[in-house]
Amino acid sequence: MSKWTTSLLRLELMVCFGPNAGYLLAGVVLVPHQLNLAISYKLAGAWLSVAYYLGVVCLLIGVWYLWKWIRHRQRGPSSWAVICMLCAGLVAVSLGPVGTFAHGNFEDLGVALPAIFVGLPVLGVLHLGYLARDYLFGSLA
Repeated sequence: MSKWTTSLLRLELMVCFGPNAGYLLAGVVLVPHQLNLAISYKLAGAWLSVAYYLGVVCLLIGVWYLWKWIRHRQRGPSSWAVICMLCAGLVAVSLGPVGTFAHGNFEDLGVALPAIFVGLPVLGVLHLGYLARDYLFGSLA
């Protein structure tokens, strides 16, 4: 892979997964508080935040294994494990940042927030999955 292609792919990774990774960094502080709210005060909405953060971790781990395969042809775990991590991550990302979309607060969000937090990761996973199709689906053929 040439330097130019690698640079473009890195740019794509930053644009597609950067906002969710930023929220994940905030989750280092928020997850203990959300767990406290979910367990001690029995707030069901707090579990959405925990699910979002865990899902983003799964998504980024799956993306990391795809990147390693595309860049260096290093095999990670089985392709089914990577597919499951990516699917779990995409389901969690569809909840929106801190479960915003699941609460149904769409009126104030506009179009930009769902496009950034859901649309870009979906497009990024589809593109990386296409580039690593021999790793993900090679054993099926």
